[in-house]
Amino acid sequence: MSKQEKFFDVYVSYPPNTDRERIHACLYDNLPENEVESLIQALAERPQAIVAEKCTQDERENAQHYFSYLGLDVIVHQAMELEAVEEETVSSANTPDPIQCLVCMTIIDELDAQECKTCHFDLTEKNELAIQRKRIAWQEKISFEHKKQTEIAHKLKYEHEQEEKNCAKKSVLNWNPNYAKS
Repeated sequence: MSKQEKFFDVYVSYPPNTDRERIHACLYDNLPENEVESLIQALAERPQAIVAEKCTQDERENAQHYFSYLGLDVIVHQAMELEAVEEETVSSANTPDPIQCLVCMTIIDELDAQECKTCHFDLTEKNELAIQRKRIAWQEKISFEHKKQTEIAHKLKYEHEQEEKNCAKKSVLNWNPNYAKS
């Protein structure tokens, strides 16, 4: 029997004690308006909203990184699907589920992993205070990276606008040589 590919459901929620308006602005900057409206509406109705269903490992990672970048907490669950139970399936049902990092919420398929590959958190850590501190540091890092990317995008946009103004000015001068003399 071939090994069946795992699928995941990706949910998002607002992080505790954050400025939702800042997150909304970021969402409007990065997603189509209709998607933002439906996501904000879904989060207003319940604490978690699903953003991807039955997605592959790569799609899950992309969604997880993207929505974390946008300032939302990301929760990933393995998609559950009912299937006919065969004798071989019963033995594979006893395999343990993958674990989830308590800091960045990444699903870790390696059951013997000691460290999260995404945020480098020590998975053997059981101290709730240490986990909370690392989670805050991780969210600050994501927020800082987002701010840095926003600033770079703003600077590039400004430089592009300045270059367009200079090109327009040069084209006016080249088109009308008498313009420079007046």
